[in-house]
Amino acid sequence: MRRLAAIIFVISITALLAGSASAVPRLQTYIVGAEYGSNGIDNNSWVTHNSSFDLKVAGYWQPGIMPRPRYDFMSVGLVIGVPQNETGAVWINGVKITSFYNVPSRLLSSGFSGQMPMKYARINLKGIGMIDNNQTGAWHYNGGVIQTPGWGDEILLNVAVENFTWSHFGALGVSRYGRLYYTSDTHDAGYYRGGAGFATPEPGTLSLLGLGLLGLAPFLKKKKRR
Repeated sequence: MRRLAAIIFVISITALLAGSASAVPRLQTYIVGAEYGSNGIDNNSWVTHNSSFDLKVAGYWQPGIMPRPRYDFMSVGLVIGVPQNETGAVWINGVKITSFYNVPSRLLSSGFSGQMPMKYARINLKGIGMIDNNQTGAWHYNGGVIQTPGWGDEILLNVAVENFTWSHFGALGVSRYGRLYYTSDTHDAGYYRGGAGFATPEPGTLSLLGLGLLGLAPFLKKKKRR
């Protein structure tokens, strides 16, 4: 319990202080073939109306020029948001996810406050792997323009949304230096059924602090430098 409490405390404090280290968000999401803009629910996001699609999570450190940045890596989790009062499933690489939890107020205030659907969602945090910066493999999905790749890497996921009218996607990452990063409200992504809307949710709880964020515990384990 002490370890869990320490993890939650570190996540809460670092989330409040982290933000983007530069003008380019460290973590970005992009739906292959999606359009960038607003659909009446979310603004400045990559949007698709297809219920099955490919989603990229990019870790971008800096433009792909020398000198290369100091070696770093992030353990990354995909944040999946779905409507409060709907039932359904989200499939990630063939794995069915049906459990979603209320969004803790601290998480919203830390960085997801600008991602409007997250205010009206239940969420799940799914670990998706490791991203590092030892190559120029991360494209910069910037305001609707896909720019030259920089130091970093991407994780490609196949996603299918079942029954939900919308599903929103962001990412959380913990670097090798223990810093928390999250996608900004201009570099997130979502599926929206045509004409989808959302209702004001019932009062949330802080239950995810002990449940969903528990999934970040393995991320905080130290990894030896390769």
